[in-house]
Formats: sequence, C-alpha cells, structure tokens
Amino acid sequence: MLKVYVNGEDNGSAYEAKTKGYYFFLNDEAWRLSRNVTVNIKMVKDVIDKELMEGYLKVLKYLACELSPASVKVINNNFRRFIVSVEPKRVDEFSLVRFRGSDGKNNNIMSSVRILIKKWYELGYSGIDEDAYDFLCKLIITDNKKGEVVRRRDKVKGPLTDIELQSFLEACYRAYEKGNIDITQLAMALLTSATGRRPLQISQMKVSDIRRLKVNENSYSYVISIPRIKQGLGFREACRNFQVTKELYDLLRKQCDLSIEQIRSILKRELTNKEIENTPLFISMQKLESFKINNELREIFVSDKAHEYSVKINKTLAFIAKTENVISERTYERLNVNPRRFRYTVGTRAAREGASELVIAELLDHSTTQYTGVYVEFNADHVARIDDAVGNHMKKYAGFFQGKIQGDDSIKKNELAVRDLSGDVTGACGGCKSCRANVPVPCYTCHHFRPFIDAPHIELRDHLLKQRERIMTDTNDETMSKTLDRTIMAVEEVVKKCETLKLQRSNRYE
Repeated sequence: MLKVYVNGEDNGSAYEAKTKGYYFFLNDEAWRLSRNVTVNIKMVKDVIDKELMEGYLKVLKYLACELSPASVKVINNNFRRFIVSVEPKRVDEFSLVRFRGSDGKNNNIMSSVRILIKKWYELGYSGIDEDAYDFLCKLIITDNKKGEVVRRRDKVKGPLTDIELQSFLEACYRAYEKGNIDITQLAMALLTSATGRRPLQISQMKVSDIRRLKVNENSYSYVISIPRIKQGLGFREACRNFQVTKELYDLLRKQCDLSIEQIRSILKRELTNKEIENTPLFISMQKLESFKINNELREIFVSDKAHEYSVKINKTLAFIAKTENVISERTYERLNVNPRRFRYTVGTRAAREGASELVIAELLDHSTTQYTGVYVEFNADHVARIDDAVGNHMKKYAGFFQGKIQGDDSIKKNELAVRDLSGDVTGACGGCKSCRANVPVPCYTCHHFRPFIDAPHIELRDHLLKQRERIMTDTNDETMSKTLDRTIMAVEEVVKKCETLKLQRSNRYE
C-alpha cells in the first residue's frame, strides 16, 4: 500500500496532546490522546485525496493539542463521513452543500466538520476554498434539542423512576453478596448512581478526593471531590465537591484502602503520604503490571495512565442489570442502565425536591443553567402514577420478587420463619440471622425469601394497597405513596405464582 507522508521539517517531531503525558507523531496511524481516547488516523488517510492529506494532518494536530481528546475523536470521525460522502479533491462550497444534504443534516456531524474546516482555512493550509469558508461562517446550525428524553419521560433513555432506581440499587448489593461483582465494581456502580457524574470523571478520581469533614463535636459531613471535564480543562485541573452519605463514604474508603494495597504490593514498599494522596481510586491492574515491567512506576501518581478505563464503569452497570435481571416496571423488560440515565435521574429528583436551576446545575457539574430548565419542568406533577395493572392485581409482572417458591412449606434447617402482621407464617428466610428488616414487607423483594404456597399473601397485598391509598389521602404526596409500589408488585407476583403452583398441584391429583 502506498504510504503518503506529510512534507515538512517537523515530520519527526512528537506533539503533546491536550492531556499531559500523551504524545503522538504526525504520521502515526493512530494518535493516543488520553487514557481512554485513541484517534484512528488511518481510516481517514485511506480515503482522503492526497492533495488534502497535509492540511488534514496539520489541522488535526492543532486541534489535538488544543481540544479535549473526545472532541478530537468525534471531529475526526465526522470528517471521514464528509470525505466518504462527497470525495472532494478540494473543499469548496459545492462539496459542503452536497454534504449538508446528506449526513450533514445531522447538526452534530455538520458542526464537527465546520470546526475542522474553518480552522484549516484560518491556519492557512492548502485545500480549502474561500467560498467554503464563507459558507461555513454564514451557515446557521441550530443546537440539537437538549433534554428531550427527560421532557417526554422516555421509558428507555430518560430518567429512572424511584422504583427502577431502587431495583437497581438492590441489585448492586445482591450481586455483591452473591460474589458476582467485587467491591470495586460495587463502588463504581453506587458512586455513579448517587452522583450522576460521567464515567470519565469517576475514573479520574484519586484517594485524596474522599474526605470526612468535622462539622462540630459530634458530627461529620462526607464529601468527595470529582474532577471536572468539558470545560476545556486538562486532567484534574479542577474539581467540584459533592456531599455523600456515610454509607457511601465508608464503601469508598474501603476502595481507597484496596487501591493503596494494590500499589504497595507492586512497589513492594510503603507509600509516602504524597503517593497515597495521588493513588487512583480505581486502578487498572493491567497498566500497573506494564509500569512495573517498563520501570515507569512514577506514572502511577503523576498522570491518568494508571486509572481504570472509563468504559469499565459502563460495563459494570450493564453487567449488574443483566446478571441480576433488573426489570423496569414500565417496559416489563430488562432495565436499560447507563451513566447518562443516572445523570438525568439526579437532576429530576433534585427538581422534584424543589431545587432551583442553579442548584441543579451545580449538582450536575454544569457551568451554566442553559440545559437545566428541562429538569424543573419535570416536577412531581409529571411523575407517572403506578401502573394501573397494580390496581387490577397486576396483569403483568415486573420481576420484583427475587426469591424462590418451592412445593415444600416446611421450615428447613438453617432457615427462619417469616411471619405476617397477624403472626401467620408466610415463608422462610435462608439469609443472615442478624437481618433487622421490618418483616414481612421487605422480605418480598429479598432473594433470601422463600414464600409458602398456602400462606396469606393476598391479605398482605390488600393491606398494602389500603395503606398506599391512606398515605395518599393523608399526605397528598404521590412520592410518599409510591414508596410501597415495589413491594406491592412483588407480593402480587408471589400471589400469581402461588396460584399457578396450586393449579398445577390440583391437576396432578385429579
């Protein structure tokens, strides 16, 4: 294959990307710009006209040194769309008009192409006609509508309901208890769901970001500092504080201790206080081993190279939802879980509690309130009521019952009896004997619970439905009344399954 190289004296020069510590050469087929981002140069070089090659590489080099790695990757990908679509030998107004009529209809794609081509012309590299530059300067690209999935309460992409959020959180603990995930994955999942921060922000955190502050003689506040991104800042150039619960703080401190021990075992020595502070909260063990082999151990503390890949967070969330079969009560399908949905959820829950746009912007780490109005629109009056199927004794199930129903209604060894509000036995518990749950209501959503077929589950369901109605009447607060919804659904699921088993049992004896 013919290789086209850029003419000039600086071919052998290495350039430092926006993210410090990452270097690339102009003629590399891929530019590693950060821990998580590699830009595929070859895929553009394979399709671009050789007359445009030099300008393309030099302007992309400029952008790689000035913009965030993620932005450069998007620009490069969309510029390839432009090249493949119109196959220009030079970029003129006609080629841009043609592209605008095809893939360029997407405002995000067209905006990326405009950034690169305008900067190309302004830097004086050949290949861009003046009429193309003028066209782009005059072109009005409207901002894509932000927050539409929040506004329309999208069941698959929008904010989670309280029931969906609670289902996922319980699945996290359940997966950890079963050994399906480790403490690092548990910390990733709970930190993301609590803060709504982007995976890249979570992955950039260090041990020093987890703090306990003394408020007075008898109390503390628990604060984490989360690195900011998307403000044109480099790696950890700025952070924003976020207050968390003591329970989450304790979990993160355990994760800190684990990370410190992992590095200590690699270095085979105690860490200095400075090294402890700069230890990544989430470590890539693969990179640690490579640092040891290449004698680059200093990189652990001074760059992002030892931090876990941000994609690990996305994969962890999806893994939990899949392995624990977390079901949405709105779609009756597996819950679509990703960091963006938790971000939407944090915003909508804050708005429901009466937070202002300014406070919501602070919570979501926005620099302005430009995109926070949609959350205020999504207040308590917009929250969908419990599915009508609950009132009709649930025509569908949503998988909230996590235990097993067996034909044997006897208490087995190492099990405890679970009694209802009247003292009647409703099932058995094979879990921890020190469980302090207010039985039997929480038991129906616990995977340790084994309901008995002939127990009075219908009576408990009816009691909970009346209690829900009473709460709504007394408080006129839909949020308060919805706190029982998951349990009601789980009890109804048990009722239906028991009815099915009873029918099967009677058929056997006919």
